[in-house]
Amino acid sequence: MEVIDALLFEIRDESQITDSRRKIAKFAKLSGVEDKIIDRLSITCTEFGTNLLKHTSEGGKLIVQSLSQSDGVGVEIYAIDSGRGMNTDECLEDGISSSGSFGTGLGAIKRLTDESNFFSKPGSGTVIQTRTWTSPPTTTDFQFGAFTVPKRGEEISGDKWALERTANHLYCMLVDGLGHGVEASDAAQLAKKRFRENLNAPPSEVLKAMHLSLRGSRGAVGAVARIDFDKGVVDYSGLGNVAGVVLTSGQRKHMVSMNGTLGYEGRKINQLSVPWNPNSVLVMHSDGLDSKTFHSLDDVSEQPAQIIAGWLYMMHAKSTDDETILVVKQSRGK
Repeated sequence: MEVIDALLFEIRDESQITDSRRKIAKFAKLSGVEDKIIDRLSITCTEFGTNLLKHTSEGGKLIVQSLSQSDGVGVEIYAIDSGRGMNTDECLEDGISSSGSFGTGLGAIKRLTDESNFFSKPGSGTVIQTRTWTSPPTTTDFQFGAFTVPKRGEEISGDKWALERTANHLYCMLVDGLGHGVEASDAAQLAKKRFRENLNAPPSEVLKAMHLSLRGSRGAVGAVARIDFDKGVVDYSGLGNVAGVVLTSGQRKHMVSMNGTLGYEGRKINQLSVPWNPNSVLVMHSDGLDSKTFHSLDDVSEQPAQIIAGWLYMMHAKSTDDETILVVKQSRGK
């Protein structure tokens, strides 16, 4: 899975809908998406923006990223608002509207996209997530929700994430280059490269390889998790302030990272293991989300991984740092 930093659009008036639609179309074109799919994305963007203005007094946000797999390119859009909420099941039916409109918005979004998820909580807000692909993606035994939003005013992020499925495991990585901008991004990209070069090793060994490769760089903090769906276990190793938790049947197992910095101080790189079952949820996030992030997990733990990621971001992003959230669940029936 290849991914680049997400684009964030504030939608507070009609002009911002037009601007975001134009920029998303350009972004999709640069990502390798053909015109007929860009036309669908443009309509989706308009529907998203219009709904954000209709259902909230302060508008909301669009988060857009591209996802590249061997069999195609996808454009993912999150629409997030902290408004009054809605009955998403009813609003998905054409002709049903809670704002006095024709009520075709959410139904149109579902028809125009290849994947879509909707969640709303009265009095708290709404998260809608879609993916539109150039060709149908390969079916996997896991679902994920993850994105990186650069610090306001920065074009690139020092945070990076990655997911890699091997024959026996799913490897998950989140790394946060120290500081912001180009040098932080370079350090994080190098750590991501070493992560991919050392798959099939235990997480502690993968993290050590990342640590050694970052000597002389800006440095970073990071964590690696390895999920074995068959054996029912998550192995985890972290260095620095990347937060992780596994939620299973309402019980949280916090993934403790050791003190230190990749590339500088990492004398002790330990590995811990916690149980995993088909109902478990893994969440990892950078310090761009606040320390109470996991407190909101119970509200959405039964939702798809994409919704969980969007909801936790909406509730806990600081907006003063690079922000990364990564959520993994096992696909039902797997």
